[in-house]
Amino acid sequence: MLAATRSGPGICALSCVFGAGYPQPVELAPLGALIGFITDCAREDRVRLRG
Repeated sequence: MLAATRSGPGICALSCVFGAGYPQPVELAPLGALIGFITDCAREDRVRLRG
């Protein structure tokens, strides 16, 4: 996930342990807040996501 995110403009949920060795990662939100945001988006788009 880190390699894919670093290769272009992207965002990923990544443990601070994995991102600590790189200067580029920026902590955007606590993981719980990020998971909640992703869950809310998935709920809103569930029909489209199911295909």
